[in-house]
Amino acid sequence: MTDDWPSIAAVSKETAQYIGLISVEWQELQRLYDIYILAMTDNGIQGSFLTHKLNNSQKAAFIKASLCKFQNDPEGCEHIETFLKYAQICAENRNVLLHATGKTDPEAPDIITLEKNNSAWDKTRNTYLVPFDDLKRMANELYDVRSYGKLVLAAVRWGGPKRHWTPDGKTEIRVELPLPKIPPPPRTLASHLQEEAKNNA
Repeated sequence: MTDDWPSIAAVSKETAQYIGLISVEWQELQRLYDIYILAMTDNGIQGSFLTHKLNNSQKAAFIKASLCKFQNDPEGCEHIETFLKYAQICAENRNVLLHATGKTDPEAPDIITLEKNNSAWDKTRNTYLVPFDDLKRMANELYDVRSYGKLVLAAVRWGGPKRHWTPDGKTEIRVELPLPKIPPPPRTLASHLQEEAKNNA
């Protein structure tokens, strides 16, 4: 097996590695949506049905609509809304990155050029010039947002004080699960939008 990177590859090996990492981190964040839904529904069958039938936007909407279950914990609800807001930014960044045409210039290997239509109906072609360091930042932000969301759910759904016993079943231990510190918001790839041009095709 060789480490040689194909000469026909549109992007550098390091760029492809971080795009792959971002894709993996996004898959993990999507699974967290499912865990939220399962925690917010009354039974496993209902929750499983919803996680299989809803897309990511619908899952986020369902989670937000279900916050009434935690109306006695307004601070916890605010944290869940913050998690959903941050996750949406990560989703938009991931969609640009994974659905765009990407390439790197050998003359500027630290920059990835992304080109993407606004939508299947709007053929406005957007061009993004993204520094390689920002790909690493995106991967780290996805991890941070996912970790934050897990801690928020643990605190709101199963937060303390909790009762636990030692293996001998005699000693009671109380464990608090505090709400986590809010991380910095992810940056949007729109900040790298360079130009808009109508597709003449």
